[in-house]
Parts: sequence; C-alpha cells; structure tokens
Amino acid sequence: MLRIGITGNIATGKTEVSGILKEMGIPVVSADELVRGMQEPGNVVWALMREALSSDFFSEDGTLMRKRVAMRMIGDADFRIKIESLIHPVVKQEIVKIFDVWESEEIDIAAAEVPLLYEVGWEEYFSKIIVTRVSREIQISRIVNKRGLDEDAAGMWVDMQMDQDAKAVRADEVVDTDCDRRSLRKEIEKIMERLKEDS
Repeated sequence: MLRIGITGNIATGKTEVSGILKEMGIPVVSADELVRGMQEPGNVVWALMREALSSDFFSEDGTLMRKRVAMRMIGDADFRIKIESLIHPVVKQEIVKIFDVWESEEIDIAAAEVPLLYEVGWEEYFSKIIVTRVSREIQISRIVNKRGLDEDAAGMWVDMQMDQDAKAVRADEVVDTDCDRRSLRKEIEKIMERLKEDS
C-alpha cells in the first residue's frame, strides 16, 4: 500500500488537500481529528492530560479547555513539548492501526494528515510525503479568521513552528494552496499521478 503523509505548518491548507484526496476516493485519516476525539472526557488522551495538567485546564464537567491549552502552548515551549509528548505516541499508534486495517482490505493508496510529521520523526513510516505551503501573511489571516486569535497570537503560532522551506526540501511533493479550489484539485491530481508512477 502506498502510504502518503500530508504535512505542513498551521493554516497552510492540509485539510483542503485531504478533502480533495477523499473526493478522489483515497481514504484519509487526520491526526488532529483523532486527537479531538481522544480528548473527550474518559478517552485516552483526556486521561493522560487530566493526570498531567492542573484543574485550570478543565471545565466543571471535566471537558478539556482546548483553546486554553493551545494559548499556553503558544507562549511556553516547555509546556508545548510536554503536551506533544503525551499525544504523539498515542496518535501514531492509532494511525498505524488504521493503516493496517486499510492494508488488510487491500486498499492501494491511503493518506494521513499529520501536522508535525517531521518534528516527531514519522517520515520513515510513509512511502511519500506532500507538504502544503503558503505565505506567512496568508497563514496569519487564516488563523485570525478561522480560529479567533488576534494577529499577534497568530504570528507567534506561525513563528514557533519549523521553517516551511525546511519541510519543503524534505518532501516528495510541495503544493502551494494559495489558489482557488479547482486549480488546487488539478495540482493534486497531477501530484498523485507522479506519486503513483514513482511508487
């Protein structure tokens, strides 16, 4: 099975690329979606974070206050590393399970959207890697519009991540997502043809 990793920094269009692959009939699992589910009360990541964090990060009914955690991660590198070290092993284990199921079902191509794929050293697991990329200005604009952060916080989030060019040089394919969806789909279709030929 051709295992494709989709990665890139925040607000660079990973989810849009994943959506197009799904439209093309390629199954895609999202690390972020897995984490959101696992952070629900009683689930595995929730339990790990409940043990590791103070009650300040949980509402009265036990729900994890994700935005509060995210804001703390922006300004505190040690805190960010602590949270990521809790989450990543569990998520990788789940992605491997899902890919194993797809392979047992004789699916030829599958993909995983993993924002921190290079940072956590997962590149060896994937056959091919696609990196999404846009300008810093577009990233900040998307974060402000979609996540409700102000420009300063959005800029801090962008700047704390690995340099986009450093990811791009390690990728098999790079896609700039600052275009209309029709153009993006055409580009993804071309990329998939190349990846199939190379595999």
